[in-house]
Amino acid sequence: MRKSQMGLTIVEVLLSIVIFGIIVAIFAPLFLGSTGTNKQSRVRTQALAAAEIWMDRYRQQLEPLDATGSVCTESGTTVTCNYPYNNNFASDGVASHATDASTLSTQLGPYRHMIKLTQLQTGTSSELWQIETTVYWKQAGKEYNVALTSQFAK
Repeated sequence: MRKSQMGLTIVEVLLSIVIFGIIVAIFAPLFLGSTGTNKQSRVRTQALAAAEIWMDRYRQQLEPLDATGSVCTESGTTVTCNYPYNNNFASDGVASHATDASTLSTQLGPYRHMIKLTQLQTGTSSELWQIETTVYWKQAGKEYNVALTSQFAK
């Protein structure tokens, strides 16, 4: 009588490795793609938060509505402020930035910002302004942006 042999042959082991390799090759791009998409979504969410910080600062009247500092220019009823990547908020000439420069640098520093303020209406007791905030960031050699627009009364 012949004894039954236990275990796998080398051919069976190699075939298993090949099948496993094919399965990994099929699904690996899906996992890698989702990781990149998650990172891009996270950075986009942080950029949106930075745009909202600007909106809140203008609504709370923490930011001037005229061309102040080295980053802003004025043309008619429009003020445009361009903040470069890693802007030095402590020395950009905007008085309100000097007091919270550290916080602004942490929250807004990794991005480039363009803020456009347009005076829509003037009146005896209030003014209506439109603010357009665009926040730019670099990722994988490309520059992306998000933009928010809102109106507020002063």
